[in-house]
Amino acid sequence: MVVEMAEMLVKAWGTELGTPPEMCSSMAMVGMPACLGISGNSDALKLRTHLRVLFKVEVPIYYRAPLEGEVNPITGYARISHQVYNTVEDYYRFQDAIIKLL
Repeated sequence: MVVEMAEMLVKAWGTELGTPPEMCSSMAMVGMPACLGISGNSDALKLRTHLRVLFKVEVPIYYRAPLEGEVNPITGYARISHQVYNTVEDYYRFQDAIIKLL
């Protein structure tokens, strides 16, 4: 289920998974749109807080420094999980929150 939801998010945002689907069990890394401007750990934390306060979405956001020579790299990744307390609506609320921020 987490792979299905992760693929739905990357399709909606035009990004990519942080790892191949076969490496995902109950968690997946989902690339955040580059235009969100995540350029450090503090930006990732600010986005996480913003999502929690304004949209009631709790999701860890991580910064990945660009590799040398990368063009328009994805520097922010959300770690989503599939647990008994998650619903499909939670993932769509996250998707919609990012779309509103864009």
